[in-house]
Amino acid sequence: MHVDKERFKICLMNKTMSELLNLKGKTAIVTGGAMGIGLGIVRRLSEAGASVLICDRDEAAAVKAAMDIKEMGLSAAAIKTDVSSEEDIRTAVNEAGKLFG
Repeated sequence: MHVDKERFKICLMNKTMSELLNLKGKTAIVTGGAMGIGLGIVRRLSEAGASVLICDRDEAAAVKAAMDIKEMGLSAAAIKTDVSSEEDIRTAVNEAGKLFG
C-alpha cells in the first residue's frame, strides 16, 4: 500500500492538537504525574480532553498539579500513590472510576 507522505504531512500541519488527539470522555491515570515528564504528560492529556488522575508519592505536589490543571478549566484530581504497592494501585484505579466514571 502506497502512502503519499507529502500529502499526509500537509494534512497534519493544518490540524490543531485537539483535532489530532481528542480524548474527551476518556480517563487517564498518570503515575509520577506531579512533576517533570509526568506533569508534561498530564498537561497534554488534559489539553486533549481527558480527565486525569495524577498519582504520585508526593501528595502535596500532586494536589498542586491537579489544582493548576483545574485552573485552566480542565479536569484533574490527585491521589497519593506508591506504584510499588498493589493496594495503592487498586485504590487509584477505583478512585479514577469514582471520580470520572
